[in-house]
Amino acid sequence: MKFQELLNKSEDQLRKELAVLRAEVEKLTVKVRLAQTKNTNELPAKRREVARILTALRQK
Repeated sequence: MKFQELLNKSEDQLRKELAVLRAEVEKLTVKVRLAQTKNTNELPAKRREVARILTALRQK
């Protein structure tokens, strides 16, 4: 999701999305460590998305 789209969302929506993404990051971390996933590039992408949401929350 683009940063500008995040700025248009409400704070509650961002917090909900942040919780979902953090759960996904936890699951992906375990899968990568156990070698259960072949797409290891997905984890850094999710972490970047979390960082974008946190940045948008700080700006509000």
